[in-house]
Amino acid sequence: MATRPLTRAAALSLLLGLACGRGDEGESATTGTSTSTGGDIGAATDMFDRACHEIFSCWCVDYGYADEASCAAELLERAMSDHAQVVSADQAFDWGCYERTLEVNRLGCDPDPNILGSGFFMECPSCQISFGDGQLGEPCQGTFSGSTCAQGLRCSHHEAGFCYDPCAPPQVDQPCPDPGCGEGMVCFDGACRPLIGRLGDYCAYFGVTCGPGLICDWSGDEDSTCAPVLAPGESCLGTGDRCPEDYHCPGPAYVCALRPDIGEPCVSAPCRSGAYCDTVTQVCQRAPGIGEPCDDNCPYPTICASLLSVCAAPPEAGEPCVDGKCASGKRCAPGGICQPEPAVCHNP
Repeated sequence: MATRPLTRAAALSLLLGLACGRGDEGESATTGTSTSTGGDIGAATDMFDRACHEIFSCWCVDYGYADEASCAAELLERAMSDHAQVVSADQAFDWGCYERTLEVNRLGCDPDPNILGSGFFMECPSCQISFGDGQLGEPCQGTFSGSTCAQGLRCSHHEAGFCYDPCAPPQVDQPCPDPGCGEGMVCFDGACRPLIGRLGDYCAYFGVTCGPGLICDWSGDEDSTCAPVLAPGESCLGTGDRCPEDYHCPGPAYVCALRPDIGEPCVSAPCRSGAYCDTVTQVCQRAPGIGEPCDDNCPYPTICASLLSVCAAPPEAGEPCVDGKCASGKRCAPGGICQPEPAVCHNP
């Protein structure tokens, strides 16, 4: 086996991860579950002998153990203690799942400690080292090495835990599982909600966009919700900013009216798309295009790059940030590179 350096942090993560095993009475240590230790110790000893041999075949500054024998002995003692706790809690101990964790932990020879960790437990099909008989959607409790849910399910870590299938992404309006909601959704008020807002959905959060024909209504006393876009000339009194694009709601008539265009005064209203209000003349001027000189007057979503003072397209993921800015849905990460923004917005 080719050997590569293993950091101390990775080694410690690996060794701690080896002490998690669980599963039904009478089956072998490597293929099934058990509620007794008889017959399991020999197979568990073999597992730890192999695992510790893998660990010591890597080059490490500090293995955390004097030698392979002491490594295997300590891990076996820890596993038997875990096994006893699981059995005393009247749960099953799955040695097959335990051995799967050993297969993953053999990646400990990789120098990147981020490879080790919780990713394994989200694999499909999923397994728990200790488990109960809770069924899909039923209340549950987490344990130090699994949960009271049946094998193949997981227990959510919410205040009111429930058993869920980590291999079946939740649908819209279903409870949020721990791995999070599926693509195009976000967790809010304990349920998965669409990022493309429906009529009446909350929209006052970053990343939530109202669907076609809808706009975010900011006029309510509560959180803003998606409401129909008003028609040109329609009354907009008390409706917030629900007029169509390039329209506004001026008094005293308070009906949706066009915003001023290029060459028109902009004292009391912002200019239409593709124009900006000259602060000296108070008249709408054509907005500069990409590559043209700018002075903080680039049309959205372009930005005025200070280095050359020209309008530029906002950088996407993987591209260098421009004046600390990135395209919508991206953030400027340490190192000056744009990365996808984590989903932190909510839409009930």
